[in-house]
Amino acid sequence: MAILPTENSKLLNSLFANIPITKIDGDDIYFTEENFKKILDRCEQEGHGVFGIEAWIDDFMDLCETCEAYNLSANDPRWYRKAFDKLRLDGLNKLYFGTFGINVIE
Repeated sequence: MAILPTENSKLLNSLFANIPITKIDGDDIYFTEENFKKILDRCEQEGHGVFGIEAWIDDFMDLCETCEAYNLSANDPRWYRKAFDKLRLDGLNKLYFGTFGINVIE
């Protein structure tokens, strides 16, 4: 998981609150398919951006999708829903990593 440097840690904590982390590798945090879907649900509900999603199998990156490849905004759930469906299409047991931008409303 990567977070853009200007993000508010309180909102960041709410995005991942009560979602079990499957693996931590340095600053990177990985989630199961089920838990990553919950994070995407929260992003959509709260208007947070998803800039990229990586699928990993046994410590090797399988595939990566970005909002740029779909010509859509990071805040547009159409791209990350379609990308997530594509990444899990093969049914393999993967871990998921994302790059997020938190929507900060003052």
